[in-house]
Amino acid sequence: MVTSLRSWSVDRRTILKTSAALAAVQFTSPYILKARGDTPVRIGMVNPLTGVLSALAQSEVDGAKYAEPKSIKREGF
Repeated sequence: MVTSLRSWSVDRRTILKTSAALAAVQFTSPYILKARGDTPVRIGMVNPLTGVLSALAQSEVDGAKYAEPKSIKREGF
């Protein structure tokens, strides 16, 4: 016979009760509304467009221009 060294016991029933309680809390909690402000949030990036690092910065700018329409469509803003 195997004896447990734990001072607390967790059985299947306890896990099921706990998961049911967590699910009930999520369904009964008030829904979080999206915050909407009057002014849009501006997101920018700083890149050197002249000088030694301009070639690297240009590829970053191109990537940001490519990603912008996709993020607007995905995030909804």
